[in-house]
Amino acid sequence: MLVFTFVSMGAGMVLSKYIFGIDVFSNPALLYDYSNPLAVQALKLIQACYAIGGFLVPALLFPRSFQQNGVEYTLLRVSARSIMWVLSVGLFVVSVPVINHLVVWNEGLSLPPSLAHLESQFKTAELAAKQLTEAFLKTDSLSGLLLNLVLIAVLPAFCEELLFRGALMRFLLQCFYQKHLAIWFSAILFSLFHAQFYGFVPRMILGVLLGYMVWYSGSIWPGIVIHFINNALATLASYFDWENSSYRILQPDYSFPSAVVILCAILTVCLVYIMYKKNKQLNWYNGE
Repeated sequence: MLVFTFVSMGAGMVLSKYIFGIDVFSNPALLYDYSNPLAVQALKLIQACYAIGGFLVPALLFPRSFQQNGVEYTLLRVSARSIMWVLSVGLFVVSVPVINHLVVWNEGLSLPPSLAHLESQFKTAELAAKQLTEAFLKTDSLSGLLLNLVLIAVLPAFCEELLFRGALMRFLLQCFYQKHLAIWFSAILFSLFHAQFYGFVPRMILGVLLGYMVWYSGSIWPGIVIHFINNALATLASYFDWENSSYRILQPDYSFPSAVVILCAILTVCLVYIMYKKNKQLNWYNGE
């Protein structure tokens, strides 16, 4: 996978040189000049190449190493039943306050004094990621919004789900013979690949929920669609500046009231259980 990542990013850098005149190879610092619109466009092109070459291509080619069709292996050709779509959307909705609470908690974590240097590196990386995200999202045009939706919502949802909830999760199941272990381990890897310590836990839990959606529905599509909705909402929130809207329902620190979080946590577990029962009733999976 690392080979595909380096090749795809390299391809993006080459294209950036010829399309935008941004020569990353001779001057890598150009990519960090977020005040330069061409540099930001180059970054978006590299990101698109990375998503396709680093996630989508390995997801489809990996199953071939053990004589499996990539499209079949990643459950792309399987349609989810209507009830599973309803339950998946419901699961996402009720889990939002829980995940948001975990975001606030994770961002407030502090390491012991002995790990101060490591904590400083984490914070530096987090700041760099935040600045990059803000540069990506900054746009005042409808065309810019549509491009951001493709780069931040469509491509990551499709490519990442095919790799982590498609090829990887199914491969881990073959290794462990235990679906819960496969779902949680793939979610951990999913969060690790984003390399953000202060967002690790909520992203891992989101990966777990996406894993159960895919597993109990028997299709990769609920995971793709919910992943898309999650990323698209963040993109739209930035574009329409929902943070400063008078209709904002969150508290000043972006958290929900504790009672809402607890209730939604209970509902989240209940919906996962209902998906499990529906899966058993429809005989999509014969096992625990």
